[in-house]
Amino acid sequence: MRPIASFIVAAAAASLAVLAGCDREPEQPPTGGAPAYGERAIPPNAGRSVAQPEGGSPEGSGSAKQALNDAGITAQVKAKLLASPDVDGTSINVDTSQGRVTLAGEVPDKSQIDRAVRIARSVDGVKAVESELTARGSG
Repeated sequence: MRPIASFIVAAAAASLAVLAGCDREPEQPPTGGAPAYGERAIPPNAGRSVAQPEGGSPEGSGSAKQALNDAGITAQVKAKLLASPDVDGTSINVDTSQGRVTLAGEVPDKSQIDRAVRIARSVDGVKAVESELTARGSG
């Protein structure tokens, strides 16, 4: 694997490790009794959404998980693009939202656009790929 691909994979793994804790709730102190001197009482539902959408789950649940999934997809797509000898992966920006990948940038020719789209589609979890890639020299 090329050094830049190794670096990006390592950076993505570190980002995923940080994001893994995003959906965890902070520990709350016991609520039985009066707060200690100088402390304020915290209502039991402080910082939590109490609205219930039609599905019955609290608003925002899964958004951290989706962000983690999207970050993982982005990292996998970028790593595969960089590892491919047939694609100039350093010229391609990858963005993922809800499993939908957007590729943007400028590559040497149209065949690289086609290869990049195929590579992105090959990653698990990708629902759709949108290409905003352009070929150099094609106006």
